[in-house]
Amino acid sequence: VTHPFLCQQLGLFSKNHAIFEEHSNMINKYLTTNFLKTDTTINSTYVSGKNGSCRSNHILHLDLKYAEIYKKYNRNTRRNINKANEANLILNESYDVPAFVELIKLHDESGVAGLNEKNISNLISTSFTKGSGTIIVAKDDEGVHSGAFYIIDDQRVHFLLCASDSIGKEKKAMFL
Repeated sequence: VTHPFLCQQLGLFSKNHAIFEEHSNMINKYLTTNFLKTDTTINSTYVSGKNGSCRSNHILHLDLKYAEIYKKYNRNTRRNINKANEANLILNESYDVPAFVELIKLHDESGVAGLNEKNISNLISTSFTKGSGTIIVAKDDEGVHSGAFYIIDDQRVHFLLCASDSIGKEKKAMFL
């Protein structure tokens, strides 16, 4: 069992802890009884059970100055950022949904993006209409080498999709 493509979190949402825990246990029992393996992204208050493992969502607090954020990166991340900065790539906002979706499809080894092309296009276009989405591309004179799609709400910037061609990967464009 895997969660749907681009689904951030599954699970129960309730303010009643007793009902929440009871239903969480019922779901866990069903999944472990009926499926050999599950790999889902479940909200953090969901009771994972004894066979589950928790991974934390990475939240980068942007209320600090960039120099302070940069200091907290590990050495490898700092090296990749420096390499990307030396690559003379330019960052631009893009509204070219078909070109971005094509970049994702071309460089998605799993093939999942191709199967969800219409949904991805609709999601990005709708987010543009609502004023909550943005695509950032890294390019040079040869063209676009990397792109990333974000949705922005009142409290967070959600990183949803990205892709890089071989030049973008070599130049570490995603670290810009």
